[in-house]
Amino acid sequence: MKDLESQKLTWKQYLVVASLLFGLFFGAGNLIFPLHLGQLAGSNWGTATVGFLITGVLLPLLSVLAVAITRSEGVYDIGKPLGAGFAVVFMVLIHATIGPLFGTPRTATVSFTVGVAPFIPKNMQTPALLIFSALFFVAAFAFSYHENNILSNVGKVLNPLFLALLFLVFVVAFVNPLGNPQTVAVTGAYKHSALVNGFLEGYNTMDALAGLQEMDDERKRLESEALAAASASAGTYPEYYIIHDWNKTKDCFWNIAAKPFVYNDPYKWEILYNANKGVLVNASNPDVIQPEITIRIPSIAGEVRQGTYDPEVTYSVFEKK
Repeated sequence: MKDLESQKLTWKQYLVVASLLFGLFFGAGNLIFPLHLGQLAGSNWGTATVGFLITGVLLPLLSVLAVAITRSEGVYDIGKPLGAGFAVVFMVLIHATIGPLFGTPRTATVSFTVGVAPFIPKNMQTPALLIFSALFFVAAFAFSYHENNILSNVGKVLNPLFLALLFLVFVVAFVNPLGNPQTVAVTGAYKHSALVNGFLEGYNTMDALAGLQEMDDERKRLESEALAAASASAGTYPEYYIIHDWNKTKDCFWNIAAKPFVYNDPYKWEILYNANKGVLVNASNPDVIQPEITIRIPSIAGEVRQGTYDPEVTYSVFEKK
């Protein structure tokens, strides 16, 4: 691991990591609170923005630095210097806040309000929100439960696309503004306390809290990927393989076992089948493998296997036994 820590990232890797950080932090709160802040602050938007940046940008940055410097294994470790009791309470409160109490419901309600509510009659919006939330979280659970490469695509594909669309929105807003911010009336709360209220709005994004947990998870994931890449280049093999559509790759246990970086022998397909019955739709039928599931490739000859198969990595050819 020390060798990995001493390696310098390329510019491409820096951009991917930066995009991942943006994807981790930019949520529903980052979309709604700045707009709300501008509407309320009016001509005092500059002072309010400073307060917002303190808690919406500076504090999350400090949380990232806290995790990076202390190399904590989780939120519990961050609070542990103040005592085990404090660490437990701190961990529970953070997860409850960014989870079921505030953060998680917000992801569904903002999506519904922006994309669905305008097309639903007002008297039907409450049941529509209930149905939408159920479908939204079922889909979120499905993506989380079935491991695939969606996390990598967040940094490599989805975030660059989202940034381009967000930039387009900014361009349209500046070219064709709805009004002059210098002449918009200031609401009562922002006449004398614009900085404080902006500070509170920035904290409401909850990025400062989420950063403690999300950055620890992201650090572990990046370290795992780096270790896997280093191991692969040293002559080891992948431990996981994501099944693709049959029409494209002809993925089945027979063909996967025959791949040079797996066992280089199709007759060892039963090893893969027996190790992955738990992820199959029909565990008694090895011929049916649904796309996008991740199967494990057990080590059979003492070979080191780590990480998920990456077509951009050159692996050693497994020696037939």
